[in-house]
Amino acid sequence: MKNGKMFNEIDGFKIVTNIHMTIDHKYNIKRTWKERLFTLPWKPLQKTRVIIMQVPSTEVIVNGNTLIMHPEIAKELKNQMNNEFKE
Repeated sequence: MKNGKMFNEIDGFKIVTNIHMTIDHKYNIKRTWKERLFTLPWKPLQKTRVIIMQVPSTEVIVNGNTLIMHPEIAKELKNQMNNEFKE
């Protein structure tokens, strides 16, 4: 693995993984009174805060015989392929 990329081959397709293929999920969380009163900058009227989490994208980019995807999606693909061959 070099610079977050991994090269493998499955059925003639070259799989390239990229750790930067993520999407943002935004969650609104209620702030407690303690947090509203005692945190800096002081904003007691702001009732919620936004948390942004990055999760792996399920998107697969196909370019000729090359598949580009997030490493976790590549692991799931390999597991599914192994399970199909075992059955």
